[in-house]
Amino acid sequence: MERHNLTGEKSITIEYIQLLAPPQPEWASTHPDWISSVATMRPLALSQAAESRFDGGLVLSGCYDSIAYIWSPGGAQLAALRGHTAAVKAVS
Repeated sequence: MERHNLTGEKSITIEYIQLLAPPQPEWASTHPDWISSVATMRPLALSQAAESRFDGGLVLSGCYDSIAYIWSPGGAQLAALRGHTAAVKAVS
């Protein structure tokens, strides 16, 4: 190695270029605790104005904070059904 004017150590430079940017959340849940169950349903009897507000259906969710929630398909919370004494683990 001395004859060729080389040393026993070499250093290299590594350049890292990230191919894709990390995903950005577009929408986040407003649940205050873990979600244990989710169901969808159509309203039974609504006025025409209310039907357009609900966009034809509802989303129900049960949560470990002992509250069941009713949501519009667009993600707006319509009601919080309080009164359970334990986690709501099933909705239908």
